[in-house]
Amino acid sequence: MKTLSLGYFVAVAATLVAISNVGQAQPLRLARRDPVTKILKYVLYGDHPSYHEPSYSPSVDEREVLCLVNKERRRIGLHALTLHPAMTQAAFEHSEYQSRVRSMTHSDPQNGQLGDRLQRNGFKFASASENIAEGKQLSAKEVFNMWMNDPPHYENIVDPNATYMGLACVNGFWTQDFGSSSESKDYSPKYEVHEHC
Repeated sequence: MKTLSLGYFVAVAATLVAISNVGQAQPLRLARRDPVTKILKYVLYGDHPSYHEPSYSPSVDEREVLCLVNKERRRIGLHALTLHPAMTQAAFEHSEYQSRVRSMTHSDPQNGQLGDRLQRNGFKFASASENIAEGKQLSAKEVFNMWMNDPPHYENIVDPNATYMGLACVNGFWTQDFGSSSESKDYSPKYEVHEHC
């Protein structure tokens, strides 16, 4: 039997870390605490009384990613997501921050974590998750495929509890937020939905 050295394991681990950090970061998930399964999750609710309409409008690439997300969700029997303006605004502000600091991160010292950003933009959520990526030269489909090919990111894309998505790209820094609302009112999109991608 061959004995493997500690150096071998360190080299393999470093290689795996290097591979996993190319173009994307670990996804972030926030949700309610489920006492039945004893899975630790987080509960965060917004303070804003209603959603607001941001000045930001999703780009063609951002709408393409939404189309690709919904195509995959329909393929496995899930409902389609809608881009929500408050979530999209939060995603846009976070992509702007990542672009400014030239680094992928789920946190922003000024605007906080995902839950803080969603609350500040008026999205009261029951659960939320986030994927980020970096790739200025990558197409929307290439960024989507990176997320699809990584199990934790894919789990966010096909979360059966999600009903809304916020998405933005600023200078190649992508932020994709998913969530379900803790409010009963529905949001109807005020943008053209792509059915074919």
